[in-house]
Amino acid sequence: NKKRFPNPEEFFKRMSEMGINVIPNMKPGILPNHPYMKDFLEADAFIKDPEGDKDYVGRWWGGYGKFIDFTKESGRKVWGDLLKKTLLMKGSKTVWNDNCEYDGVEDRLARVDNNGRGGNMAELKIIHSNMMAYVAKKALAEVYPNERPYIINRAGFAGIQRYAQVWGGDNLTSWDTLKYNVATIIGMGLSGVANMGCDIGGFAGMAPEGELLLRWIQSGIFQPRFCMNSANNDNTVTQAFMYEEYMDEVQEAYALRYRMIPYLYSLMREASLYGTPVIRPLFMEFPEDVNTYNDKNLTFMLGGGVLVANVLEKDADIRKIYLPVGSLWYDMNDNFKEYHGGQIVYIDVDSHSIPMFLRDSAIFFTTEDIHQASMDVAKQYDFVISAKDDVRFNIYDDDGHSKDYEKGMYLNTEVSVKAGDVTTIHFEKTGDYEESIEKITLKLVNKKKGALWV
Repeated sequence: NKKRFPNPEEFFKRMSEMGINVIPNMKPGILPNHPYMKDFLEADAFIKDPEGDKDYVGRWWGGYGKFIDFTKESGRKVWGDLLKKTLLMKGSKTVWNDNCEYDGVEDRLARVDNNGRGGNMAELKIIHSNMMAYVAKKALAEVYPNERPYIINRAGFAGIQRYAQVWGGDNLTSWDTLKYNVATIIGMGLSGVANMGCDIGGFAGMAPEGELLLRWIQSGIFQPRFCMNSANNDNTVTQAFMYEEYMDEVQEAYALRYRMIPYLYSLMREASLYGTPVIRPLFMEFPEDVNTYNDKNLTFMLGGGVLVANVLEKDADIRKIYLPVGSLWYDMNDNFKEYHGGQIVYIDVDSHSIPMFLRDSAIFFTTEDIHQASMDVAKQYDFVISAKDDVRFNIYDDDGHSKDYEKGMYLNTEVSVKAGDVTTIHFEKTGDYEESIEKITLKLVNKKKGALWV
């Protein structure tokens, strides 16, 4: 709307004021009528045919295209310069690299520069994904030197987590895919890529039925990347509010996601420091329990303290859950009912159910204050703590976007719990970021007796 947004700069500015981060979609293939084709040709920026003397031409969106060689210095430079000129300097602070697995280059013998050393796509195809993200990170740093880069990639080689968030590509809408995606995210976390998710409701195929979409949302709220993105065959767009009969359940799931944002942010900070997954297989936390290696129920640990067992089957009224040996488990949806580890339990479920169990030594917290993730600030934290043994957790907070945390502008609160006849909960803060919390509530799971004093 040119009356409301006369130029791109005004558009990005207005969206930012409303807390909306506009994310342009970038693809590495260039059609013949691309407005900057001349720039790319002058830089000799394209992948070559197997003979190495002509630009490779392959099928692409809207026709046939040529493809940027990100292993070549001039290819990286012209892409980065145009990225800055056409988007970043106009106000965009995010880059979304789509189709960066280079499926349009079908000839594996197509030639690439490889920084002057030469090579072909059979050897170096997937490197382009990382280099495309690297160029975006470098361009963002040049335009916004004190902003953290936010880059999204559809593909990547080992090390992609240093540059971009990733997702699971064009997944098919089906009940099977819902389950496969959980396994995919667990596997990616074990491979060092914690910032991961899959399209909620599926990308390709028919629109998801109401129950499938609900269960996908209830599963997706635990994923670092929680996003709907669809190209449905029936010309619909998958949206959370598609089915009125499930709106209460959908709103409950979204509300839980927002309550967990400070907890998830702290887990992402931990992942950035130590490479630990946000969503973890049971055997990572309970390696001595051989049953956790063969568990087919697609339960997982959210951090180290909460077991999640989403409902992933159509028309389910019971959820089968294996609870690992080495812990007692407290049902977070049933007044912290206690279960011994090392057994399979069967929990009654309905459309509202998101089964979650607290480990017997764990720290979990939420807030009711965040409804707009980029603008709202938590004023109160609500803790639930179990303390069979000593346990600790680091709550991390900063401004959410700048690099000021590198100069000490962060707040790390180590919550340490000492178990015993008297349970001691201690908060130790480091960093110079101003604390927003004005009130905390504490729930201590103690099956022996009520609190004598606090």
